[in-house]
Amino acid sequence: MVAKALALLSLLYLSVSATAPLRNSSAPGSCTGNVLIILSSADSITLQNGKVEDVGYYIDEFAIPSSYLLAAGFNLHFANPKGNTPAMDQSSNTSWYFAGNERLYQNALNLVNTMMTENNMASPTPFSEVFDVENYDAVFVPGGHPPMIDLWDDADLGNLLWHFHNSSKPTAMICHGPMAATSTAFASSTSEFAYYGYNMTVFSTWAEQQVEQGWGGLLPYYPEDKLRQFGADLSEIEENGITTPHVIQHAELITGQNPFSAPWLGAKFVAFLEDYCNASPAYFKAINNNL
Repeated sequence: MVAKALALLSLLYLSVSATAPLRNSSAPGSCTGNVLIILSSADSITLQNGKVEDVGYYIDEFAIPSSYLLAAGFNLHFANPKGNTPAMDQSSNTSWYFAGNERLYQNALNLVNTMMTENNMASPTPFSEVFDVENYDAVFVPGGHPPMIDLWDDADLGNLLWHFHNSSKPTAMICHGPMAATSTAFASSTSEFAYYGYNMTVFSTWAEQQVEQGWGGLLPYYPEDKLRQFGADLSEIEENGITTPHVIQHAELITGQNPFSAPWLGAKFVAFLEDYCNASPAYFKAINNNL
């Protein structure tokens, strides 16, 4: 049932994302129609035993929510710490993450290619050079293990995320992407964690232990533990936590636990973003009910 739902949801958006018209300079309400996509500059992770594993963003975690945004008419702009081309995790480069649907998988690859050649995904703006953060309506952080490496304590990223938090702008993070949230505690103006007490989710410790068995070594830390240390209120599906979708919204923050949460997170993110752009009662209800 989960696989079928994923395929149906993804098909609707991935099939149109490459040709969806982009908004002009403004969206409904006060929106600009621009969304900032946060990526990592890291392409490997060192385990506690010294073994090094290649890592990168997961194609479905990036492509499915991004295709929802494009289909809704939003423009995507990319940023990462160093401005280098982000690496894809090759273990995600398979139709398995698209319920075995080759068409969806190829659409995702095409989307990545389009963003690389026609957008700035191949040369993201370094965080320290994002001077127009107020011109973005929302921010999205895909997963893969790299956010554990160079996003969690990046002060420049922390400064950016504080803008979205203080403005209650829609913010979405999936799988390991929520590790970017802790960067707010390293921002130049404060040592506070912006999302203290927020109910959120992240790739679970149970799931990480399955990954560790395949890699033959322990990770530097577990995302669940790190987020709890900073004051997040974690909600996890432990057993079957890799393939069971789990998405949570708390105020402006929407988080998804694992790769298979991508369609659900994408749908919720875009719906909330449209509510924000239209200043609808649903937007204010979501913000106020969680504060």
